[in-house]
Amino acid sequence: MTHFKLFTILLTIVSLFACGEAITQETSDESGATAEGGSDAASIEQLFKSSMKEVEATKYHEFIDPKNGLVQARYPIPKSWTVNSTDDPVYIEGPTGLKVYKAETSNYVWSNDPMMQQSLQMGGQTLAQPAGTRQILEQFLKPNAQGQGYRFLKSYELPEVAGFWQRLFHAMPNTGSQRKVEALGTEWESNAGTRSLIVLVQYQSTRQQTLFWGVQTTELETEPGSFEKARNAYLYSLTTLVFLKPESALIPHGGPIRLPRFSQDVHHEIELVFSIAV
Repeated sequence: MTHFKLFTILLTIVSLFACGEAITQETSDESGATAEGGSDAASIEQLFKSSMKEVEATKYHEFIDPKNGLVQARYPIPKSWTVNSTDDPVYIEGPTGLKVYKAETSNYVWSNDPMMQQSLQMGGQTLAQPAGTRQILEQFLKPNAQGQGYRFLKSYELPEVAGFWQRLFHAMPNTGSQRKVEALGTEWESNAGTRSLIVLVQYQSTRQQTLFWGVQTTELETEPGSFEKARNAYLYSLTTLVFLKPESALIPHGGPIRLPRFSQDVHHEIELVFSIAV
């Protein structure tokens, strides 16, 4: 099966929203579709209790920075899954035809000030009004997916995935920006009979009179009989990614704090780092 192409969706978002005529009307799912929600804490608790039931033992895959060779992050995946190069269109492969395709990301910017819009465009920014995950699903994802032979099954909120992104944003330096994240899970059936999970994440950051926002999509595809376990394992992996601190970033007990000579804008933080010996 050919991986669902999202490039046309991103182009459509730009062409419709760049002229400032964003559609804000919410539309319901097709017949037979369901929407599931719940509080962030309750959903995360449920995820950890049930998502990995009857799923094979996991292993940790480490993401290594190609520039310095240091481990930047690690995340759990089933032992039978294989992780390819980050440049490979198929990022993860596994049994029963399982494929996790490389994430696709597109970033936009918006301002209600016409002068600011002109300035942003002159700076090479892609101008488009923000669209929520439900709006993107109804207005762009469904028509494009159906044109490529996909049949929509259902959609549901993913507060555990949005919560991970929020925690990631909170770990960034505080620049006064207001940040917001939405995450939506959508399930599909292809004309070849395979099942797909497309995770849609919309993130935005507002600073002064400018709103920066973006859309990231990832797709998991596998045979129907193994779809549920693969979906649960993949969502578990997305929400349990751990970023690691290199030893060079740690200050030994009682050691001095050294600031580079070029540092002009310094903010103070305190971090508690646990060293776990296995």
